[in-house]
Amino acid sequence: MRIELHGYAGDCTFDGSAELPDGRLSDVLNRLERLELSEAVLTSLETGRAVSAGEVPVERGDLVAVHADGPAGEAERRIYMVRHVMRVLAGPYVIFGEFHTLPGIHAVRAFHGSRRGLAPLTGCRVAYAQAGTLKVVQTPFLLVNLRHVDEVSPSSLDAALDEIELWAASLEQPAGALSVVA
Repeated sequence: MRIELHGYAGDCTFDGSAELPDGRLSDVLNRLERLELSEAVLTSLETGRAVSAGEVPVERGDLVAVHADGPAGEAERRIYMVRHVMRVLAGPYVIFGEFHTLPGIHAVRAFHGSRRGLAPLTGCRVAYAQAGTLKVVQTPFLLVNLRHVDEVSPSSLDAALDEIELWAASLEQPAGALSVVA
């Protein structure tokens, strides 16, 4: 199955597609060590310059986070979970999203204790600086590579929006320069 992917690495963001086996994206990517990206476009965080790179191998270890276009996982596999809004610092990205746990489970410990390489978040905002401009991407689903997580803490949507506004102000952008991508 061909899937459109959008990812975040230490020095760039990327878009492209990959032929992946059927199954939940988190399970599939956790099994793969390398992802073969087609029609890849890499965009530098430092300069904002986008480069069409064609076919690009992406090592799972190089991914900070990734999300895909398309349907969510199988509804029949879902169970009742408690949603915890989390703030995750991963490389050059500040990520706000909901981490799901069973009732009574401590969210931060569960996030760090995940046995998987990629931890799922829902209802996400990914904030980062690109060529001195704040970018904020909203996505319903994001997989975060635990290898790149520097800090994780409980948060709230209000705190997320406040932090993003403060970050935008610190970059001294002209009014209206905040770039939000849906």
